[in-house]
This record gives sequence, C-alpha cells and structure tokens, in this order.
Amino acid sequence: MSGRFEIPELKELWNSKPADPASANVEWEWIEGVLAKLGLAVVVIEAPIPDPHTSYWPAVTTLTQKLSAAGLGEFDSFKWGGSCRWFFLCPSDRLSESLQLLKRELQSMNPAPPLKIGSADAGARVWRTFHPGITEKL
Repeated sequence: MSGRFEIPELKELWNSKPADPASANVEWEWIEGVLAKLGLAVVVIEAPIPDPHTSYWPAVTTLTQKLSAAGLGEFDSFKWGGSCRWFFLCPSDRLSESLQLLKRELQSMNPAPPLKIGSADAGARVWRTFHPGITEKL
C-alpha cells in the first residue's frame, strides 16, 4: 500500500514549501473540504500587535486549557501580521458553547485585553463576528 507522499508529484509539492497551519485556517478549501467534514469549526481570536511590555500568551494559554478541559476545542496555530491571530479548532456541533466560553473568559480578565472573536461559517464562506467584531479581512 502506498502513501500519498510516495506519489512523486505530491512528494515534490509537499517538500517544496513549509506547511503553515495558520495560513491553511483561512483557506476555504481547507475549512470546507477537510475541517467541516471532520465536524470542526475554525475560531479565531484577533488582537492588535502588542507593545513590548504586553504579552497575550498567558491569556491564550488559559483559554486553551479551559477549552480543552471542557471538550470545546484545541489551540491550532498562531499568525503574526497586521495583528496577532490565534486559531482554535472547535467541534462544530458545540461552536456556540465554545464561543461563549471564550467570551466569558476574556471578559473575566483584568484588564480585559482588546481581543476580537470570530468563526468561519463553512457553508456560507464568510467569517462570522462573535465579539466585538472583526473589522478586517482575514
């Protein structure tokens, strides 16, 4: 039995560039063609690029632990650019619960970081704003 990476064309493509999970998480082919079929939804938390004295990682670590403990999702990847974006994979059938938990945990932080929450709607091919609003295209 041969694996997909034994096919010369695919092996060449796979080895030609490094995989970037965060970039895949904004590609509709990945969201619809793979994740939705597995019963997963992409959730993103977006924040402005912090000043040198600010770190979002403690907050993201806490969120990851709470989501995982509740069976509501897992941290997937991080993307740095015009903003910081953390991607989580959450069960589609419990997406509402996942979003509520994230919102509740973010609001309980003192001071609450200026974060935005959104999720990919695979069927409509749009990003849905949950809290308080993603204003730029992902």
